[in-house]
Amino acid sequence: MALTKDKHYWTQIRTVITAGQWSSDVPGKDTSNDPLNWADLLRKFNKHCPGQNEFAEVVSQTHHLHLQLSAGQQKSAIDGPQRSLASPLDLGDDVILPEERQQEGQAGYDALNAISPPSEVSPAKPLAYLVPNRDLKSTLLALAYYAYSLSRPAKCFDILSKVKDLTHPLKRTPASKSGSTVAAQSGTDQSSVSSWAGTFATVGQNPVNPDVRDGRAWSLIETVRSVCLKGTLMPSRLP
Repeated sequence: MALTKDKHYWTQIRTVITAGQWSSDVPGKDTSNDPLNWADLLRKFNKHCPGQNEFAEVVSQTHHLHLQLSAGQQKSAIDGPQRSLASPLDLGDDVILPEERQQEGQAGYDALNAISPPSEVSPAKPLAYLVPNRDLKSTLLALAYYAYSLSRPAKCFDILSKVKDLTHPLKRTPASKSGSTVAAQSGTDQSSVSSWAGTFATVGQNPVNPDVRDGRAWSLIETVRSVCLKGTLMPSRLP
């Protein structure tokens, strides 16, 4: 049975961001299987998934930040070596925007900050596709990512502290209708961690892995990124 258009574009968005296709010119496909660039993919997502504009903005700004950071990394590779890493979780300068791209980064930060999410993000309701935006923590986590990229570690740390259960993505995300529902309710035990490894091995396959389709895999990616940001924010780097 063919997916309805709302479910199709939810699946497309989640597959693309989980696979990290930020640099792709045509990351998605429409319902006729024709390729879509980023602008058209987000436009169709907003059209067929009404009420999800905030999540679309998070995806759009994360895409823009990736492009800005990639351009900065290319420049750094030409100009000279980066600083040595202070710890295994230290992300180094790879996610710090160079001075000439700070203005673009500030524009992305302002766009996300204008969404005005709640001061503390609650766990998501168990809906597979149409998750209310106010239950998503993606806005805050993306905002923290931008704050770090703008060399504002204290602000990044403050934003991350507002997200409940930051290190337990399975407790914050919608319960999948597949057999992994128990893992979502019980926390991140060893068996659930093993199932997540299989999720990323099948991101690009068809049919799409249920954890990718339902957004649980993307939540884990956001969590890993945010934990790395916090691990980099050692006391010596905070003002």
